[in-house]
Amino acid sequence: FEKTICIVNLVHVFKIPPETVTAKGYTAATWKQHEFWNGRLKLIQIDQNCFLVLEDTQQMKEFARTNVTDPKAIQASLDSSRYFAIRLERNGKQAFVGLGFDERSDAFDFNAALQDFRKDLTRDKEVEIMKQKASENREDLSLKDGETIEVNFAVKSKTNRSSRLGTGPSAAAPKFNFASGFKSSSSGGGDRRRVRSNQSS
Repeated sequence: FEKTICIVNLVHVFKIPPETVTAKGYTAATWKQHEFWNGRLKLIQIDQNCFLVLEDTQQMKEFARTNVTDPKAIQASLDSSRYFAIRLERNGKQAFVGLGFDERSDAFDFNAALQDFRKDLTRDKEVEIMKQKASENREDLSLKDGETIEVNFAVKSKTNRSSRLGTGPSAAAPKFNFASGFKSSSSGGGDRRRVRSNQSS
């Protein structure tokens, strides 16, 4: 994955005088006297890295390239929003040099592109960490070779259910006193005939 995220057609590169460097940072007030190169600047994102590329537009070749993914590779000057100190890599050597823009809008676009890249990079790293944690915490419920699973089903007894409902073989059958119809005539003929009729049926 490669994408150009910023192009500025004219920038200036300076040697940084030692007296302009303090514990607090860089001051660019006198850098203009030490300019040694000018040309085109590109910011190129390659995967999760960002490179600052300086191109010689007259000779149509690359002058220098440096990885600015690390925020420490570029530091804004203390006295101007148009100047930066950049860690330049060339011919296997590293050194901090001054970088200047003619227009504040160009300097703003350059800085904004860098900040957007770093925000996206931080967000992508956080997403990867969350995915990794989720993967580690996910419980593996699949059966391994040779493993079995046992499932117990609670089955309600039909006998108990029938007893509660008053039906089924365990329910008490209606009780009939067959002898009550034969005790005496005082029990009533109707009862006697009903009992005998049930017996005959």
